Amino acid sequence: MSALTIDYAVVATSSGGYAGADHPADPERAAARNEGAATPAEPSEPGSILVIGDDHAVAELVPACLRFAGFRTVLARGADEALARAERHRPELLVLDATLPGVDASALARLLRLRLGSGVPILFLVGGRGGEHSAMSLTVGGDDYLPKPFSLDELTARIRALLRRFGRRSDAVLSFADLEFDEDTLEPRRAGRHLYLTPQERRILRYLLVNAGRVITRTEIVEHVWPYDHVGHRRVLDVHMCTLRRKINKMGPPLIHTMHGVGYVLRDPRANKR
Repeated sequence: MSALTIDYAVVATSSGGYAGADHPADPERAAARNEGAATPAEPSEPGSILVIGDDHAVAELVPACLRFAGFRTVLARGADEALARAERHRPELLVLDATLPGVDASALARLLRLRLGSGVPILFLVGGRGGEHSAMSLTVGGDDYLPKPFSLDELTARIRALLRRFGRRSDAVLSFADLEFDEDTLEPRRAGRHLYLTPQERRILRYLLVNAGRVITRTEIVEHVWPYDHVGHRRVLDVHMCTLRRKINKMGPPLIHTMHGVGYVLRDPRANKR
């Protein structure tokens, strides 16, 4: 997977301190202000990653990058929203911008720990080369930190390492039936034999494996595989899917199935015969 560098020199962020304001917001007071407030219902995302940040690079690019890598993401732009979405979605990992404006990031991290428990890892995004933010992130219970700027490959590698370390995912291999995808080497295999796929086909296959058994719409796949310029890619997706299906199916029973008018699903027809 090609590296995508998030350049924080271009997208300006505050790196002078994690408070970001003279009087940083108290997450507990923020939560109290919203206690009992009516909020629209939103679908839960089990197994998701909660990204907490407000500037463009964190709020827009990081979730897009993670979706590009096949992760489900939930975004929170402030302390109160982070607490509410953490309660609702019960994420498996938190990505917290230590320079979130107007928020005491250390206090927010401690409160999230109380709400979610110590089994949910926290990855801090810290300014510059780290400095005080690096020490702060580990002191308040953070499990790792990543200095800005960083690449997509580095971000996803840190996240996968944390998920494995906390037992959220047993290893670096995604599998379904006799189909496997090695997260570290990006090598796809079927019945132990290597599959020769293009980069786009590998991304599509990985996303199907992450969502095995669930019907995925064409729009959803396109937005994950082409996160920045997905207009007009539905027909391109069908071409890639046709080629991917042919390569996989020639090695065994068909696993990729079309749900006409909806999208695709990874399903093992042999499972219904057992």
